[in-house]
Amino acid sequence: MYQSSGLAEIVRNPSIVTRKYLNIWFTGKRSFGMALKMLGWPITEDESALLVWSKQNGLQLDLKVEEKVMYSKTLLHYVKEKNGYALKINPKKLFSPKHIWYTLLAIWSQSKLLINPQKTYDLAKSFVEKIPLDIPKDKSKIEEDIKLKVWPNLIAVDYMGEFVYSALVNKLNEKEKTDLINELHKKISPRDWYTQAILAWSNLAEKKITKTDFIDKYGFAAGNDYELTSPRYYEVLHAPKPKIKDIILEEMKITNLSDLYVGTQYLRSEAKHKSIIWISALRDEIN
Repeated sequence: MYQSSGLAEIVRNPSIVTRKYLNIWFTGKRSFGMALKMLGWPITEDESALLVWSKQNGLQLDLKVEEKVMYSKTLLHYVKEKNGYALKINPKKLFSPKHIWYTLLAIWSQSKLLINPQKTYDLAKSFVEKIPLDIPKDKSKIEEDIKLKVWPNLIAVDYMGEFVYSALVNKLNEKEKTDLINELHKKISPRDWYTQAILAWSNLAEKKITKTDFIDKYGFAAGNDYELTSPRYYEVLHAPKPKIKDIILEEMKITNLSDLYVGTQYLRSEAKHKSIIWISALRDEIN
């Protein structure tokens, strides 16, 4: 059981060295499992890699491993359908008090995010703030911090954002969903660091932004950000490595689900902003 979307899209055509680190980070016992625990999800700790790679199919999510990590304690399991796999209730577990209890915990871990949108935004913001920017000089310490401090917080914010999106569009038809998301992205884009980085790369070619300004703001990004062999923009442009600056997050006022969607998308972008500085540091150590 494999899936090529979602988590599997994190890196395009990962190199051997990148795959080695993905196998460390994305397991139920390490960064991925830690993130779910932070959100209160009843996980099963497991050392199997969630992401697998083959020449034929590229990077894919192993749904058997995901099922074991995320759903083995609950009533849910994956079932093959015409267009892929879907989570369904496993009849064999239906009368198990233990599995019912863990299913309720899993539901609560998500549902509580909708009770107080401001509190949820503040929680996600606290996760992003916990991603440090003081990069150690020792390779092993960089590896340890990425595993324990960077990825868990980044993944937790990502999962919060995905759930908020699902709740927001749950009862909308395709046109309503498209119209709403397009409208909300008008609010997100100006404050979305990652979107601005993509636009700035095009603007650089058209000389709408100076090389100095571009490197200062987006120098640690790359065309394939989490690929460790992918040169950072400052390298591509033969510029000095930019200085790491403090990233101050917005104190947003969140009153409803639409506000929360805008807020969590913004925070996901800032979490990525911080994380690729660490990826760049690890790249320096292994090259």
